[in-house]
Amino acid sequence: MNVLTTNGWVSRYVTDWAGPNAVIKKLGVKLGAPNVPGDTMKLTGKVLQKDEEQSVIDIEVIGKNSWGAHATASVSVALPRGA
Repeated sequence: MNVLTTNGWVSRYVTDWAGPNAVIKKLGVKLGAPNVPGDTMKLTGKVLQKDEEQSVIDIEVIGKNSWGAHATASVSVALPRGA
């Protein structure tokens, strides 16, 4: 799996959780172990910080498979006001 595909999966994971009106403001992905056909990658996320004034949250996402951590990502997401 290349970095563009991994970016897409991480983005989709975050926006599925945050909702259709969320906007990704910043995305940084570091690749680690390979993710090959037939492997299963499980994504988990953790909110690190929320800026109430700007309605932006910072999230850490980790994608692991049988080889270890394939992706470690930092994502900043703007949420709709009042979310």
